[in-house]
Amino acid sequence: MFLEVGKQIEGYSKPYSEGTKFEFDDSGAVLFYLYDKPTAEEVKNFGEGQTQFRVFVSNGIIFFLSRFGTLPWSDSPYNVRLSKNLTNIENIEQGQGFGLLCILIDASDGTVKHLRYIGLQTDFSKALKEAIKLQPDISDYHSKLASIYRMYSTKEMVMKAQIK
Repeated sequence: MFLEVGKQIEGYSKPYSEGTKFEFDDSGAVLFYLYDKPTAEEVKNFGEGQTQFRVFVSNGIIFFLSRFGTLPWSDSPYNVRLSKNLTNIENIEQGQGFGLLCILIDASDGTVKHLRYIGLQTDFSKALKEAIKLQPDISDYHSKLASIYRMYSTKEMVMKAQIK
């Protein structure tokens, strides 16, 4: 996928829903933030703000939790079996970690507003890899996901996160 700030993301065809999406493929982790017409302050927070990441696991579903600057915490459910372009997750050596490409997209028109590449810490990366490796096959994924959202708010997931 070719990405350039100020250009539409490849394959854009209609307005996207606001939200976040965490994905993993053979090149690493990708976090999509979709804001409807993000303000200059939101773009600045995304691009320059302190980052915080956590992982919450419930009923086998992994939630990648993220925060940029003063933006609110976001949760992104993840199921490894839905990652179409993931064939192998690299080993994590001491002093290394996953690269995380963060993409802020204007949900109204598909324009890339900011790109940010972040190196995740070693222990966080190892724990995330282990959670992905141990994730069970979830046949009723959508109903379990809905059930988890009924039980926990994003704030509660952040507080109960197993990986920080």
